[in-house]
Amino acid sequence: MRTVKLITFVIFVVLSAFTNAKVYTLKGKPEVGSRFKTNLATSSVPFDKRYKQMAPEEQAIIRANYEDLGENDSPPFPNKGLKSIYLPLIKYHKLNLREGDLVAIATVSANGVAEQVQVYSSPNQAMTEFIIALLFETKFDPGLCDGKPCQMEYLIDLGLNVDFN
Repeated sequence: MRTVKLITFVIFVVLSAFTNAKVYTLKGKPEVGSRFKTNLATSSVPFDKRYKQMAPEEQAIIRANYEDLGENDSPPFPNKGLKSIYLPLIKYHKLNLREGDLVAIATVSANGVAEQVQVYSSPNQAMTEFIIALLFETKFDPGLCDGKPCQMEYLIDLGLNVDFN
């Protein structure tokens, strides 16, 4: 089984003015009295694409978190894109309103199903239970090892913030 590096991979990224990386925004509904959609999250990879639909440079951002991925290897990824994980997570976070890091690793089978979820950091027990349930419910495109579906880990590592503005 391939494992992820234990380095911080933050999907919610704050890019400095000195980088040329593209920033994708997950938009929410407009606030009451506004016509402008709210920014729910930002990422250096698109929220609405499957891994295989991403540009090579976007795939490289995801691949950078894995050791020893060969040319015909790819990591597991939500089969409806990041949006399928982030929208329910953000909706729950708005009810929970706890700040902190959320770090979890799901072991995804060759069939694209989470078999195990380990949470390494969470703002509270309620969020821990929510992310475990969400990852177990998520259907993944399985990881590929030498072009064949295989068991591999999927990493969630993000910071949850509360903004009252």
